[in-house]
Amino acid sequence: MIDPVEAHGGRYERQQGDGAFYSRHARIFVCCKARARDGARNDAEARAKEVAMLKGGCLCGKIRYEIKGAPIGTTACHCVDCRRASGAPFVGWMSVARDALRFVAGATRIYVSSVGVERGFCPECGTPLTYRSAAFADEIDIATGTLDEPGNAPPQEHTWTSQQLDWVRLADGLPRYPRSRI
Repeated sequence: MIDPVEAHGGRYERQQGDGAFYSRHARIFVCCKARARDGARNDAEARAKEVAMLKGGCLCGKIRYEIKGAPIGTTACHCVDCRRASGAPFVGWMSVARDALRFVAGATRIYVSSVGVERGFCPECGTPLTYRSAAFADEIDIATGTLDEPGNAPPQEHTWTSQQLDWVRLADGLPRYPRSRI
């Protein structure tokens, strides 16, 4: 549970139990970016830029990456391919411009999972890290669970819910799409 902290004009929140402070703007950067993209020009872009650098990596630590700037969008994908590639009931993804992602340690091994789709993973521990589609050549998706602070990239929607597992019950109120949103 998160409660607002009045210090610093209420711009920070405290995570219950850990005593740490998190920037409110960092927790909402996805929503701010979406509004700015939809033409609502206000200070949303400035707030999104406050998330200067997102960092993450694989389980064993041999691969580390940095993402500069705000993401293009986030989703929770329920497709069969993502489930099989991750071993999870669904996968959170964050889309970024390809030039915004920089590997600072190690390199992914690529697996072509279907025509025009490449999935990057750690060759040492097997952590799934990236997804690239030829249909969106200027973008790359990062598995949000590999971020150092995955709470900073909550999903904006659920995609491929036509393949969602029957026992998964979602009560987050996010939009749901039977296939991709696009």
